Amino acid sequence: MSLIVILIALLIERFWNGIQWLRDMDLFGRYYVAVRKLFGESEAYDGAVGVFCLMLPLIVAIGLLQQILSFDSVYLLSLVLGVVIILLCFGNNNLDNQVQRYLLASEKKDEDDLYEVAAEMLKDAVPVNKAERDYKLVCTVLHNANDWLLAVLFWFFILGPMGAVLYRCTYVVKQHCERSNETSDFSQSIHILYGVLSWLPARLTAYAYGLAGNYSASTTNRNQDRRIEPGEWVNNNGRMMVASGLGALQMHETGSSFPGGQVKKARRLINRTILVWLSGIAVLTYAL
Repeated sequence: MSLIVILIALLIERFWNGIQWLRDMDLFGRYYVAVRKLFGESEAYDGAVGVFCLMLPLIVAIGLLQQILSFDSVYLLSLVLGVVIILLCFGNNNLDNQVQRYLLASEKKDEDDLYEVAAEMLKDAVPVNKAERDYKLVCTVLHNANDWLLAVLFWFFILGPMGAVLYRCTYVVKQHCERSNETSDFSQSIHILYGVLSWLPARLTAYAYGLAGNYSASTTNRNQDRRIEPGEWVNNNGRMMVASGLGALQMHETGSSFPGGQVKKARRLINRTILVWLSGIAVLTYAL
C-alpha cells in the first residue's frame, strides 16, 4: 500500500497547490512550542531526554492509529490517513513550485519577483551577479530536495506514517533551534537525530542523482569534493548531495563563471531523481 499512497500524494503535491494551507498551520512547530512550554526550563528536559519526551507522544499516537487502521475492513481509511500524513510531512514550501516561479520571473525579467523567490529559497543574501545567484540556487535545490520530499518518502516506506512524522518533526524542531541560535544540549541532540535520520536518505539521493544524470562525473565529483570533511558526518549529508548533483549535471564552474540555464537543468534532475526513487520503491514493494 505504501507505493499507492506515495503515488497519490505525489500527484496531489504536483497538481494541487491548495494543500499548502495544511502546512501553513505549522502543526509540528506548534506542537514543539507547546511541549517546550510544558517542560519549561527544567534541566531534566535538556538533551536527549528532552528529544525523547518530545517525540514519544507523536510516535505512540501515530503508531496506535496505524495499528487500528491496519485491518482490511478499514483499508480506505488507512489509505486516506497515509496520504494526508505524507502530504503534511512534505516540506513547507514546494521546491518544484519555487524553482518554477524563479524561472518564470527570470523569463519575464521581473526583478522584484525574482529576488523575492531567490531570497525565499536561499534564506540568505541574494547575489546581484546572475551567475553567482544561479550557482547558489542550484546548490540549494540539490540540497533541499532530500528534506522537502525524498527523505520523507524513505521513512514513510520504512515505517509508514510514523516514520514520515518522525522525520518532519525532527527537521522542523531543528529549524526552530537554528533560527533562535539555540546552543543547548537539546538543540545538539535534535541536530544529531536529524543527522541520523537523513544519513541514509542523503546517500541514496546522492547515488540517485548519478543514476538520473552522469553517474561517472557524479561519483568523481563526490569523491573529490574538499568540503566533505571526515568527522563532519551531519553536515556532510548535504555536502555529499550537492557534490553528487553538480557532478551529475556536469557543472564544474562556480561563481561568476557559472553557465546560464543551470537552474532549469537542476529542476529536471530532481524530477528524474524522484522517478529513480519511485522505481526503487516499486521494485522493493513487489519483491518483499
